[in-house]
Parts: sequence; C-alpha cells; structure tokens
Amino acid sequence: MTGRVVKPKVAIGTWAFIRGGHAAGPVPLATVLRQVGAHGFDGVELAGFAPHLHPRAFPTSASRREVKRWLEGAGLQALCLAADFAEVPPALVEPARYFDVVEANLEICHELGIPMLRVDTMSPSGAMPGGLDRETCFWRIAEAWHGAAQTCAEAGVRLVWEFEAAFLFNKPSDVMRMLYAVDHPGFMVLFDTFHAFNCGVLGARQVGEPETLPGGIPQFAHMLTGKIGLAHLSGYEQAPAVDGVATGRRTLDCPPDLDAAMAAIGEAGYSGEWWTIDLGGFWPDAMADTGRAREFADSLVRRSREGKGRE
Repeated sequence: MTGRVVKPKVAIGTWAFIRGGHAAGPVPLATVLRQVGAHGFDGVELAGFAPHLHPRAFPTSASRREVKRWLEGAGLQALCLAADFAEVPPALVEPARYFDVVEANLEICHELGIPMLRVDTMSPSGAMPGGLDRETCFWRIAEAWHGAAQTCAEAGVRLVWEFEAAFLFNKPSDVMRMLYAVDHPGFMVLFDTFHAFNCGVLGARQVGEPETLPGGIPQFAHMLTGKIGLAHLSGYEQAPAVDGVATGRRTLDCPPDLDAAMAAIGEAGYSGEWWTIDLGGFWPDAMADTGRAREFADSLVRRSREGKGRE
C-alpha cells in the first residue's frame, strides 16, 4: 500500500464506553484505559465528552496529569481528542465563542501531548439550522474552521473533520468543497470507513438528490488524496431504512471491500502510523467486546500488509 508504515499502530475510540449500552452507566476513563491497554492496543482517541475528558470534567492541570499517568500506566498514546462542540455549532455561533471552546480543548491537547483535535459540523442533516440558507451555513462553518485550524497549527495540533451522514454537508462533493473552502494545510479529514459507506455508498440522510459513488469507499478515498489526516476502521453492513432513509450499522464482521478501502486510503497518501477502531456511539457493550475489536484490527492490518484488497 502506498505510503503505509512498516508496523502500523492500532487505537480505539473511548466514546463507545460512555454511550450506547454504557450510556446509563458510563465506564470511568481510568477503567477504560486499563481495559484497552490490557488488550494490547497501542493508543486511544479520547472522548472529550463528560464524564470523560471534557474541560469541565477535568478542569485543572492536576486532574489532567492524572489522566496522563493513567495513559502511561496502560502503555497507551493519546492520538486525537474528539472534543465536545455541542454548545457551539459553528454555523450558529459567533466565531469568538467557537474559538473559546477550541482553545479550552487545545489546553488538554497540550498537557497530554495529543497531536490532533476532531470537529464536525454539529448541525443535523436535513433542514438548514437557524433558518440559514445553505451557502451562508456552509461558509460560516468554513470560516470558523479556517480560524480554528490556524489556532491549532500555532499549537502544533492538526484539526481533523469527521464527516458523517448524521450531520450537515455529508455528500462526497460537500466534503471536497469544504476542504478547499477552509483552505488551510492544518485542516484535513478524518476518514471513517463506516461514515464513508453511509455517505458515499448509501447516500444516507442527504438533502436533495442522493449522491453516491460507483467506486464506493475506495473512490471516496481517492477523491480525498492528500487530505486524509486520520483513518477509522469500522465494519459495516446495510441496515433497515429508518424513516425511509437508507442507513448502515457497524459490525465487527469484516465486509470484503474493507480490504480495498484500506488499500485506497494508503493510495490516497495517508501515511499516518495509526488505524483506529471505532465502535461508534450505539455499540451495546464495548467493555465486553474490546478483545474482539483488537482481533478485528489485527486481522485487517495483517491482511493489508499481505496486500489483500489490491487484487
């Protein structure tokens, strides 16, 4: 695979331990890190949502140093912070309010040595938020992200956008256009195979005429050549339509084209050392399935190194 490192590192996202089946009883972050480390993961993407690593949940340097000790004790690196921007959707708030939240999370990144900060549009797909027209909404987000990318770059942190069907600007052409509208070298996409399946194969929850790609996820990845800053691996399958809209669901069973997706991500210039397993926000029991997630990752990485998916 073009651009791949010899020995990739495997991470898992911690949001699955506070949502889905764990929503009623979130697993404490220290417990999650011990569990993930015990199953041999190399790192984590940290949920910046309470009760995990939200600035209000860990408000002091002392509390964050404790998190750093937990990471070190578990033998884990923190590679990305999935920050909580629910209170400041970039299309609807003044840029200063948005940047305040960016900077609060950058403090956590600095104290824990986290090199990436994740964002999304925060506005659900469908009607434009706040009665805005589509272009105004688009450019407000692009301008907010340009400023945020500059602030992050000055702190040595990369800003990555995880596009997904549930949020605005979820067509493949929207993703491409946003990258060039933000127009900052420190701004890239977080390419999640499950979200790429929903957005690029099913055309799920898109406004107007659905936009799908005949070449599927590999075509989507190739469209984003040079713009992929981080990659999520997630098995997927088509699920029954919800309210008449086609959707997918995550699984730890590997669909045949996930091999091709990994190859395409590498061919698109992704040279990062990390592959993250994302169980998503609706997984029934992430604690019980951590070991299976590691096996799933090992299988995919092994197959990618053997050249599967390029035949």
